[in-house]
Amino acid sequence: MVVELSDKANLGYWRPRTPQVRSELWMQAVEKIFYAGFDAAKVNAEATLSHRCRTFGDYEVLCSSDWEVRLESGRLRDGSGRLASEYLDKNGPANGRIRHPTKIGKIVNLGRFFSKYFKENPDASALRIIMQGQDTEDVWAVSEILDEIGFSGRLTQLHLLMDLGFDCIKPDIVISRLVLSLGWLARFAPELPADLQEADLRGEGRYRTKYQYTGDLVIRPIVDLAREFASRIGRERKVLEEDIGWASSNPIREFDIFMVSYGQRADPTVGMEKQLWSGDSNGPAPQGCSISTSRFSRAS
Repeated sequence: MVVELSDKANLGYWRPRTPQVRSELWMQAVEKIFYAGFDAAKVNAEATLSHRCRTFGDYEVLCSSDWEVRLESGRLRDGSGRLASEYLDKNGPANGRIRHPTKIGKIVNLGRFFSKYFKENPDASALRIIMQGQDTEDVWAVSEILDEIGFSGRLTQLHLLMDLGFDCIKPDIVISRLVLSLGWLARFAPELPADLQEADLRGEGRYRTKYQYTGDLVIRPIVDLAREFASRIGRERKVLEEDIGWASSNPIREFDIFMVSYGQRADPTVGMEKQLWSGDSNGPAPQGCSISTSRFSRAS
């Protein structure tokens, strides 16, 4: 599974100009909007997946006035389209629906942008829509472009860019607290307070929201740290293959999968012999990490 997910994160896959690849990129974007702030198990439930594909699989459909979403204080207001109103009706059948007006509005607006863009640029590649003609793989530059086209939220953007094959990870709360508790964040970002706690990552500590895990002050150094790990993994690919029997073609995606999926509990089948994190980052140091954090200090 790790190799399959890692190898799929490849920018070359998204460069063709075919309708199929455009649709696949579109559904990647839809998925990431649904994921933001929601439990992955709920988003990935079979009924939810099926309904998401049936309802939002064709961005052209969302151009209809029936999908007009008008919001007021996060709630659907009068004048919204029939299909949008039916979808978000709390008294209607569930059928795998995630009734979140802001998310649905965001998806509809993005779908309309996709439709307009590819009509005006029929020869554009799928990837071009999120790069808007700029020949760059700079994650932070592309993030600004995504803001402009209505795909907002730094972690949501990084989630999409990571799965497309850009050189980044999505440092959610799981990864952020692991990096903090293992001492890697302090080593790699010495400009951050030495007494930073998990509560600060959640915006509930002494620093309030200044060092919340959703902000750039924490996000950027963790992405840089992951790149350093990935670089070393790439250079030591042969050793890794001899150690656990395999290695993917995308080390940074591999790093993300290990940290999120296997970092919380031991799984010898994927090379995770000990649990890395077993409780509150404010408590005792986590057990089981044999990596010298000094190896990953940022160069001065």
